[in-house]
Amino acid sequence: MHTFLLNFTILFTVFLGIIIFFDYQWYWLKAGVYNIVFSSIYFIVLYVYCIIAKISIDKYYVIPFILGLTSYSLLYVRLLGWIEYQPVYAIAYYLFFGEIFVFIFFLGRIFKNTEMMKTISEQQLNFNLEQNTRLKELDNLKTKFFTNISHEFRTPLTLLVGPIDDLQKKYPQEGIISVMQRNLQRLQSLINQILDLSKLEAGEMATKLQEVDLPKFFDQLFASFESLAQGKKIIFHHSQNYVEQLGLFDLDKLEKIVFNLLSNAFKFTPENGRINVRVEYLEKQIFVTVQDFGIGISLERLPHIFDRFYQVDNTSQRVQEGTGIGLSLVKELVSLLNGKIEVNSKLGEGTIFTLNLPFEPINNLSKPLDKFAGKNYPEPVFNDIQKVDGFKVEENGQPIMLIVEDNPDLRNYIASIFENQYQLVLAIDGEDGLARVIEYVPDIVISDLMMPKLDGLGFCEKLKNDERINHIPVIMLTAKAMVYPKSWTL
Repeated sequence: MHTFLLNFTILFTVFLGIIIFFDYQWYWLKAGVYNIVFSSIYFIVLYVYCIIAKISIDKYYVIPFILGLTSYSLLYVRLLGWIEYQPVYAIAYYLFFGEIFVFIFFLGRIFKNTEMMKTISEQQLNFNLEQNTRLKELDNLKTKFFTNISHEFRTPLTLLVGPIDDLQKKYPQEGIISVMQRNLQRLQSLINQILDLSKLEAGEMATKLQEVDLPKFFDQLFASFESLAQGKKIIFHHSQNYVEQLGLFDLDKLEKIVFNLLSNAFKFTPENGRINVRVEYLEKQIFVTVQDFGIGISLERLPHIFDRFYQVDNTSQRVQEGTGIGLSLVKELVSLLNGKIEVNSKLGEGTIFTLNLPFEPINNLSKPLDKFAGKNYPEPVFNDIQKVDGFKVEENGQPIMLIVEDNPDLRNYIASIFENQYQLVLAIDGEDGLARVIEYVPDIVISDLMMPKLDGLGFCEKLKNDERINHIPVIMLTAKAMVYPKSWTL
């Protein structure tokens, strides 16, 4: 309604102006006066209503404007003969002068408020700068702490590598030694990644180019994942458009980049899945495409996957382990090599990482192929490397223990401790463990806290709410340092 009245008033005013310009008659002038009077009265009533209804308006401009409109209205009303009161002109002039003084007063308030807001903004800016400085100092202290403690970890780890290797040679049949070696290597890898990130932040990491046959290097790198592909029953296809290509490249950084991308692909690809890797050499660029057909990444999480310590699945029931360092390190190393990395993913369909890195080719050794050279395993034969049903339960009076643990090394280690005292049943997650509890009704259960599908707390809740099995004691294992409420006591 108000919009219609405003538009009508504006159009009518323009119409009168045009008519008066071409036909200067008294009745058009009188119509203009009526238009001014009614418009002024309308705006005065509208502003008064806004003030009474406490509608948000700028009083510093509205009050002088009302005084001015009232002054003009009184003059034109007296001109039309609606009011014969003689002092109307004096009142109109007083209102006009009052408008000027009020406006000057409010103008001073406006300037004062502007200066006040400017001062507050400057104080807020200084506060933000101080906060940023403190956060930067805190971040530097944190980085220095991680760097120092990582260096401290490397010394005892290095001293452990040699003796464990000697034990492996001396006792090759001891499976626990292989478990120790694998986890020691993983710990070394994590520490090295933290140190690399620290060097990148400090600007101390530089490129070290060396002459290398890149296709041969990639073949060796891919070969290190073939046993993992066999173990997870994943079809791993990799191809290159050159069988030989000499070039200058920083092999250490390239290995870390591709290794992390492949590890990520294998981590999120389920059994019987597929991973494709393609390497193309084009002039002075290398294009590496790593495609998996795993769980994929949702659109809202995709922009954050290169953020440090960010994990796509950070719930207590997440399927895969991780620290959120790997992809962050990849991004930093790619930037250091003046390259680019892009990611595309669809939830439930898989993820594609596309890597573009510059390199200096050496053309005295290069043999291109008409089609990609690679290795494919279309019909692989897999062996059950991690079999969880390796213990037979018999009616011999010996108690039964159920071990629910998603980490195979830890699961097998716990089993090795109790294999002489109990008949063992192994489960790989909470849902699997619950099914085996109902099937075997063990005498005791050892369960991990963080597991995929159903975590330890959910497993215990379901177990304790089932009258058939709620008498079974449960021992909970966790790497988290946390004190649980008494209501959670099993």
